[in-house]
Amino acid sequence: MAEVETATLAREHAANPDVKQFAQMMIDDHTKAGDQLKQIANTYAIPLDRAKQIKDNVDHNNRNTRGTTGANDTKAKGASKY
Repeated sequence: MAEVETATLAREHAANPDVKQFAQMMIDDHTKAGDQLKQIANTYAIPLDRAKQIKDNVDHNNRNTRGTTGANDTKAKGASKY
């Protein structure tokens, strides 16, 4: 999970104790969330590779809508420019 990897780097290299503490919180929270998602996937017999495909699709959609200004923004709706 990218968030955990990034937070681990921050925890290891940060000089500010608040940054280290926040990084550890991110590691703990995202690890817990990942474990919960694995449990849900197992409960509903969703193969983890399918769960990863779903996550990758959501991540892709989130990247494509960053910086949009609202519901009327054509980028947010996925519309092309005219």
